[in-house]
Amino acid sequence: MKINLATSTDDKYARYAYVMIVSALENKNTEDELHLYLLNAGLNERYLSDFKKLEEKYTGFTFTSLEVDPSRFSEKLPTEERWSVAMYYRLMLPDILPTDVERIIYLDVDIIINKPLNELYGLDFEGKLICACEDYETTVVVAESMYMAKKMLDMGKKYYNSGVLLINMAKLRQKYRFDDYMKVTFELLDNLNAPDQDVINYIHRDEIKEIDKYSYNLFAKKAFIDGMKVGDIEERSTVIHYATQKPWRGRYVHCETELLWWKYAKMTPYADALTDEFMKECLGDPYVYNLMTDLLVKNKKLEEEVELRKQINDKLLAIVEGNVK
Repeated sequence: MKINLATSTDDKYARYAYVMIVSALENKNTEDELHLYLLNAGLNERYLSDFKKLEEKYTGFTFTSLEVDPSRFSEKLPTEERWSVAMYYRLMLPDILPTDVERIIYLDVDIIINKPLNELYGLDFEGKLICACEDYETTVVVAESMYMAKKMLDMGKKYYNSGVLLINMAKLRQKYRFDDYMKVTFELLDNLNAPDQDVINYIHRDEIKEIDKYSYNLFAKKAFIDGMKVGDIEERSTVIHYATQKPWRGRYVHCETELLWWKYAKMTPYADALTDEFMKECLGDPYVYNLMTDLLVKNKKLEEEVELRKQINDKLLAIVEGNVK
């Protein structure tokens, strides 16, 4: 099977995209062919060369760099430290992918592939344009602070995560182009929390087929909180998503599910640099220390309040018992 795969990156996130691709190649069926379309805007030649060298290392792999035109992306598009303009590149897929690409898997860079992608790639669209997984964070409480998530729930729809998409390109490009996405983006500009994801949910709200998030978009931190062990994840999940908290960032409270990301990071030419950066941030960033100190202070105050209430209850109980006697 030939599997078309796309991701978007810039120089800041290229190494993490490389880790993701290595994980896909390490778990590829030997008889499958994987073609990567890397959406970028003038990526550093060193990174492009490293991606190209993967063709020599892995059989059944081909690589195409698809350069997007930066002038197509307005400076008014919302971005932040964890969301660069590269997140919008996926919205250009209908315009820049070769016309013979009829379906494609789009993946964010903060992902690893744990099993062959052929099962995901071969899913039946059942008349829909996109297969996607419900976003883990879309609870009623969280949705209250996310305009588009709440809007979808109010409409009786689900809110989907855009980090893993199986796209029916043959049908989608007949109906949508990049300008269609940008038009809606600016119509909703003041109400976007997760911009590209919000736009995809709004435009395609009736055109998405839900697929199993535990198999195809498992949030690693949420899995840990739910009690899943690394062995459980390796057995069940094809796509593991390190959404929100990144395993390469030292400043977070970490968990064992990140071991799966580091397994593939160690297979890359960036292993030493990634490890050094991680250790320096772990040792030098006061985030976790301050977090734990704050929790200890709050815990002490709670203990004192509980003790005070216990004393009051004891006195009340003694008064009541005295009256009864």
